Amino acid sequence: MAVMDSGSGGMGAYCALHPVLGASGTCERCGNFMCDLCGERGAQTFCPGCRERAGHPVFPLRRDTWNFSALWDYCFAAFKRDWLMLSVAMLVAMAMSVGANLVSKPLELLVGDGAPLLSIVVSVVLAVFVQMAQGVIGMGMMRVVFDVLDGGNADVARLFSQFHKAGRYVGATLLGGVAVFLPLLLLFSVLSFVGLVAMGYSVESIVTGDVFRSTDVDVPAALGVFVGVGVLTLVPGLYFGLPLYLIQEELTFNEDVSAVEALRNCYALARGERLSVLGVALVGALLGLAGMLACCVGLIPTLALSQLLLGGLYLALRKGSELKARPR
Repeated sequence: MAVMDSGSGGMGAYCALHPVLGASGTCERCGNFMCDLCGERGAQTFCPGCRERAGHPVFPLRRDTWNFSALWDYCFAAFKRDWLMLSVAMLVAMAMSVGANLVSKPLELLVGDGAPLLSIVVSVVLAVFVQMAQGVIGMGMMRVVFDVLDGGNADVARLFSQFHKAGRYVGATLLGGVAVFLPLLLLFSVLSFVGLVAMGYSVESIVTGDVFRSTDVDVPAALGVFVGVGVLTLVPGLYFGLPLYLIQEELTFNEDVSAVEALRNCYALARGERLSVLGVALVGALLGLAGMLACCVGLIPTLALSQLLLGGLYLALRKGSELKARPR
């Protein structure tokens, strides 16, 4: 594997194709020096000539030129080429995810009647385990997706290629939760509290929860407060939460990225493209719904196609960005 940030430029080496540019790495195939332009800032490990000779297709979409129509056409063509093995990989990934949940349930029930503190600790540990398992499985599926989008075949064995990043995934998701969702939860709580006080409920009744057990409570009005606060919280929630939708893709694509760097890169990639991320997520949800309506027969293939769209969006946003990476 060529290391694209090896610092070759600092030793006076220059790109073989662009002699005026300093080299940032070497081609994995021929060994020639490559600049950031040839290596697409770490996104490619072959030089342009070797990519052409070896038949390595170049993902055609870039951050400054992509559109949803082109993304759909490319991803759908890749899906048609290898839909069966993509569906098999998706099925195996879902089975592994369900298996992780099933493994945790007996252990949680086993300590459910024990000491409250022990029960809480075990529940937290099991929740982290399930999150970690689902995360590495999701990254494994994204590794399969990247292979297909790069013109390769869907190799089910690649589902197991991301387990060494489990710690980074848990760290990134926990950091994202603390930095984004905890403040949003606090904002929701504060706004709800203010709304209930404005309706005439006492602070004591709200804090103790008596207001919700009272027969005099105006249920429609209270629900209106929570719905209104939810809408107000949704806007900052989407703004700050949507970049986290790319966390699995960033950790999968970038071999050396840390949890903190992964979060920073996700926000950099989503800058100016949050509506695009939301749109692709909604299309993926609609595809899954359509699969379920087709007597669940089409659920697995449509989920595989939605993963291709998400992976394609990530690659499109990365190409032309200023971020470096060492893909694998």
